[in-house]
Amino acid sequence: MHFLQPGKRISIGKINTSDIELRDLVKAWLAISFAFAMVLRYSIPLSFYEVFIISAVTVGTGFLLHELGHKVVAQR
Repeated sequence: MHFLQPGKRISIGKINTSDIELRDLVKAWLAISFAFAMVLRYSIPLSFYEVFIISAVTVGTGFLLHELGHKVVAQR
């Protein structure tokens, strides 16, 4: 189980993280983008892949910024 292993420490500016946390954030970003693409695929007259890309850029970016905000506040 990876939560028992510390993972490689990474510093991005003043934010401390690990390779495991970054991997989990990417997986969550893909999952939320996929979920929104599934919901929006019939509302937008584009292919599923195009809707997925739009979801990844809009909702996914908002999700990442939101979660990084939690992280910065928690580390302070």
